[in-house]
Amino acid sequence: MDDFLKGFISDLLDTDNDTLLNMLCNKEFYSDEEYELIINESVGRGMDVEEILNAYNDELSEAEAKLQKAKNKIIREKKKQQENEERERQIAARKEEEKRSRLINELPKYGLNGYFEYKVLSLVDKNGVLNAKQLELSLNSLGMEGWRMVSSFTNELGYFAASGDTDGASAGTSSASDQSVIILERFVLI
Repeated sequence: MDDFLKGFISDLLDTDNDTLLNMLCNKEFYSDEEYELIINESVGRGMDVEEILNAYNDELSEAEAKLQKAKNKIIREKKKQQENEERERQIAARKEEEKRSRLINELPKYGLNGYFEYKVLSLVDKNGVLNAKQLELSLNSLGMEGWRMVSSFTNELGYFAASGDTDGASAGTSSASDQSVIILERFVLI
C-alpha cells in the first residue's frame, strides 16, 4: 500500500460522521480504491450506506427537478418579456405610421405637394479600404429610385496595432478602421 493511501486511511479514521457522509455522497472526487475505503469505514461506523446513497440521490433528483423548473420559468418569463417588447415596438411603429400619414394628409392645407424623406447609409471599410466601385453601384441604384446624396462624413472607429519582438528584432502593423456615413434625400409627391 502506498504512502498516499496510508495517509488517506489515517485521515479517514479521524473524520467525523458528517464529513464521512459528505465524502460518501461525492464519489466523483475519489478513486475506486479510496471510495471503497470510505464505504467500509461508513459501514464500520454502523451507517446504512445504501439508505444514505438512496436518500442523497432522491435529494439530488429533487434539486435537479427544481433547477429545471426554475430554468423553464426563466425561459417562459424571458419569452413573455420579448413578446411584450415586440408588441410595444409594433404599437409604437403603428402610432408613428399613423402620425406620419396624418402629417402627409395635412400638407396640402399648407400648399405643399410633397415632402422630403431621408436615408442613412453606413459603410465600414475593410482593412482601411472602401470598395469604391460597390459604393458607386449602390449610389447609382439609389439615384434611380430618386435618392440623392446631401451630406457625408467619416468616423474613425478605432486604431488597431500589433507588434512583436524576437531576439532584438521587432516588427509591427497598424491600421485605422473608418465608418463612412452618407445621408440621402428624395422628394416624395403626394
